[in-house]
Amino acid sequence: MIILRDPQQLSQVVQPDIKAFLRQRFHAIGDPDPYNPDVHGYFIVLEPGDTAEQIEAATGYAPLKSLFDDSVYGDADFAPDFECLEDQGRFFEIVYILTDSGFTVVFIVPKEQGIDSRMLGLCAEFATPTPPLAPDIAAVLSRLDETMREFYQERAAIAEFEAGMSRAEAEQFALALTCAHFKLAPL
Repeated sequence: MIILRDPQQLSQVVQPDIKAFLRQRFHAIGDPDPYNPDVHGYFIVLEPGDTAEQIEAATGYAPLKSLFDDSVYGDADFAPDFECLEDQGRFFEIVYILTDSGFTVVFIVPKEQGIDSRMLGLCAEFATPTPPLAPDIAAVLSRLDETMREFYQERAAIAEFEAGMSRAEAEQFALALTCAHFKLAPL
């Protein structure tokens, strides 16, 4: 796992969409004052092979256990205690606000092989879904090969999370860039 307490540590993140997302989050949280991990909290990017037990040992927090009782994910009476869990497309974002002053721990759970299946299960069950793509964009993306789709996804993430575009604007912009770059017929 990668524990990020400073935006300068983003070079440790290899996924371009996650890196762009976190860069925007660091900027938004720290604006107008500098980001301070002792005040604002930190980010944890899970990696293949990380277990829930390792997460708890490294952070002192156990996402699969309730803070309020002895229940764990999978128990009939388990109720998650996160503030927000959003499906960001290729990864999940789980937000825990741990103090009244706003100290926050954010888990980034990539949808990758090797990520703890229990963490992915928790995310899939409780996440707020990603808004669907516009039908015209979905139709074009369905015809792209993997390289073109990755190019599109990276541009869309950068446009949304670094340039501050809405998701719909970022998708349109990324599609235009992808069509131009690969010399595809525009919509």
